[in-house]
Amino acid sequence: MVMAVMLLLSCERQPVSPDNDSGFIELGFNEIVIQTSNGRIASDLPSSLAILLSVDKSDGTPVYERYEVPLLKMGDNYISRPFAMIAGEYKLKEYLVVNDAKEVLLATPLKNSPLAYLVKTALPFDFKVKRGESIKLIPEVISTEKRKPEAFGYINVTFDEIETFDFLLSVFVYDRHDNSMILTDGNINITSEGDVLYDSTFVAGVNQITLPDGYENYTININKDNYVPYSQEIANDSLKLYFSSSDQGPLEIILDDGLVLWNKLGSEEEVLHSEYGPDLAFGDGIQKFVDGKFGGAIGIKKGNYHVGQRNRNVIFNNLKDYINTEAGTIEFYVKVNEVPVAFDHNPYRFFDGPFGLRSGVALFYYQNDDFDPAYLAFAVFFDNQPAEYINYHDFDKDGYLGKWVHIAGVWDRNGIQDSDETLRLYINGQQIASSKGHNWGTEEKYAADIASGNDHIGDRFYMDNLKVYSIARTEFSIDHE
Repeated sequence: MVMAVMLLLSCERQPVSPDNDSGFIELGFNEIVIQTSNGRIASDLPSSLAILLSVDKSDGTPVYERYEVPLLKMGDNYISRPFAMIAGEYKLKEYLVVNDAKEVLLATPLKNSPLAYLVKTALPFDFKVKRGESIKLIPEVISTEKRKPEAFGYINVTFDEIETFDFLLSVFVYDRHDNSMILTDGNINITSEGDVLYDSTFVAGVNQITLPDGYENYTININKDNYVPYSQEIANDSLKLYFSSSDQGPLEIILDDGLVLWNKLGSEEEVLHSEYGPDLAFGDGIQKFVDGKFGGAIGIKKGNYHVGQRNRNVIFNNLKDYINTEAGTIEFYVKVNEVPVAFDHNPYRFFDGPFGLRSGVALFYYQNDDFDPAYLAFAVFFDNQPAEYINYHDFDKDGYLGKWVHIAGVWDRNGIQDSDETLRLYINGQQIASSKGHNWGTEEKYAADIASGNDHIGDRFYMDNLKVYSIARTEFSIDHE
């Protein structure tokens, strides 16, 4: 008997989160029985079955290699629980129905194989996963009883048994605003002894990953934009324990967002006791606290200042212990009350800058001389001159004066998130300037002069909620602390 099912791709809406860029796959088959002298009918199949499927992205990148999906028996039919896949275009390469002993009972033949003529669509074939939708993927299958692998287009090497094991993985990020762990998706690569054993995406949930057995150790590498790359080597026996609640359950990994400093700048207590990272210090005792974006904010009190006076407000010491010369991010909120004027109140050193403490990275508002317009600047030099600069001249023209705005400077010598841009300047989460230069130095500097400036600087601007990261970030929690 030859057994086959029709190919069906149907869609229905599924309740998914608007920010979840994935859809769902449901597997199963409606068995079509073809009578032969040695055939099988539906009742011959055991109640416990699973699908082994192999899937590539449309560009050939492997996604699943004989990934096992259990089937549920519903009357005479079999269905799977929907499982998530990132939205995109894929190619189904292999589709096998197996029993508990991993014996192949049914299979979809490959194109140009002796049995390919019996099915409407032989493998491989293309399918698409759409965001927020579920598809039923049901290829035609043929009984393997009394048939050799070659009849389906497989050679004996393909069917050689490879010892494998499964483990479960869940990846989290820490939400600092809600003080909670959140499941997330990303990319995973697993290697051992120089071999790439697994390279795919993972979903925000519990992921079942199948690996070849026999290696002593496995290195798990996790990558996600705006988070520090994760790498961990785990011994074979230890990794096998992360499979069920009777063992250790899923391997749980928490990604690091790269934060090295978070200071709210809202009071003397907050300045001297950072929310995260090293505490800051006061400079010349000129601090003033006002209503800020999130409670309090720091400014400079009015005083008997003189032209050329370098006024130190808040100091970030020992930068060499915290600043990454290769990549990083500085972000804060600022309310600028007046445009800086050379030789009167200039520059505004948000995070160091001209006449500062040589931090190696600086974000400031400056008028170079009486004849040049003021500009917002982001500079990275780290022991090298000239510095890599990006400037923005329209801060006042674009209506930012007198308003709380979010400003971020980002650098990455190797390119920000795989781009050719190495420096970027953001206002309210929107990129406004960039550079491709990368010739800054590698020596960490000394200290950063924060919320400071020169000349008659009192009440010219206020700052709130300073954060510094060791990686280049392009997503910011605008309107959150």
